[in-house]
Amino acid sequence: STEVTIIVDEPLTATVTGSSSVCNNSDNGNSTNINFNDLITEGNTTGTWTETGSSGVDLADLNNVSFDGVVPGTYTFMYTTSTNGDCLGETYISSILVEDCLCPSTTMNEAYNGCEGDGFEVTVNGVIYNEGNPTGVENLVSATTGCDSIININLVFSPAPSLVASTVDPTCFGDNNGEISIDTIIGGSGPYTYSIDNAPLEVITSFPILASSLVPGNYLITIQESEGCESETSINIEAPNQNIIDLGRDTSIVFGESIELEALFNFEPDSISWTSTLGDGCTDCGTQTVSPASTSTYTIYGEDSNNCGTTTEVLITVLEDRDNLNIPNAFSPNNDGLNETWVIPGIEAFPDNQLIVVNRWGNIIFEANNYQNDWDGTANNNKPLPEGTYYYTIKLDLGEGEARQGSITIIR
Repeated sequence: STEVTIIVDEPLTATVTGSSSVCNNSDNGNSTNINFNDLITEGNTTGTWTETGSSGVDLADLNNVSFDGVVPGTYTFMYTTSTNGDCLGETYISSILVEDCLCPSTTMNEAYNGCEGDGFEVTVNGVIYNEGNPTGVENLVSATTGCDSIININLVFSPAPSLVASTVDPTCFGDNNGEISIDTIIGGSGPYTYSIDNAPLEVITSFPILASSLVPGNYLITIQESEGCESETSINIEAPNQNIIDLGRDTSIVFGESIELEALFNFEPDSISWTSTLGDGCTDCGTQTVSPASTSTYTIYGEDSNNCGTTTEVLITVLEDRDNLNIPNAFSPNNDGLNETWVIPGIEAFPDNQLIVVNRWGNIIFEANNYQNDWDGTANNNKPLPEGTYYYTIKLDLGEGEARQGSITIIR
């Protein structure tokens, strides 16, 4: 028999450094050369190196490949092991980062001056900077050149200015002598400007700032500081109470009778004065009893301690006597604005009067105690009465005295 020996070749292998870096200039002692043979750490070392990129370096001397002057960037080289018999070599890739080792670090500032609560934010190197994270330093390295940039972030959020103010309300109701005083500004930085009720901004040169001749109401004060931050404050000027004197309704009396005039004040009067058509009565009392000889108007004027005055008056109609009470015998509640109610002149002088109105069958259709001249021809059931003649009985003093009787005609 014959023995045959078969030799099986295997491809040669190697272990190659996958990535490395080198400088592109030799200033300050920087190394610009790479020993490519040192990139093979194990296995076959007799293979060949080729470049797959475009650095243009000379691979003739693998122990001393110079990258001097090569444009910064990442370049790819391929190592192929030697052939072994019929076996082709294995290939390996190694990346080399060429850096500009002397490129200066560029320092930049990301600055912002704003106002608290304005919502400003900026993202640097993936980090969000805002009012809650206003300062920091970020280092950005260029993947192309290897140069870095140092960015100093400094965001300033100024507080809105606030004002210290005081007010003076108008002295009397209806006056326009209210005042607002801006006494000082707190927060922010000057110079400050201000505006009242959206008027154009004015520069504040000194304190206090006085706004005068103001009527009661709300005033919007705007304060702006030098960085543009502003605040708005609503200030109210209060209206003083309106002084009121009440003398009651106009009324009537019969000649020779007296009536008490009582002044009711909603304030504490500091002074009082009366005048009247006839010049009778007291001049400085709060309550008085008068007995005018003829119809007269009584006027009272009162002032409080702030010299705020008010006046009112009451008309006292003097009737000659009860017998001269003139009772009209018709009225026209037809919505034309004339004679809409049955008005009995002087009835107000008899506050204890009693009125009863009946139809021709004697049925009561309307009645009132202390009649106020307000019957509009409506029955007690709130239904309008038809045209026609009805009959009344009036007692001037409830339960006493002679009754007045007559007819009253409704005309529609």
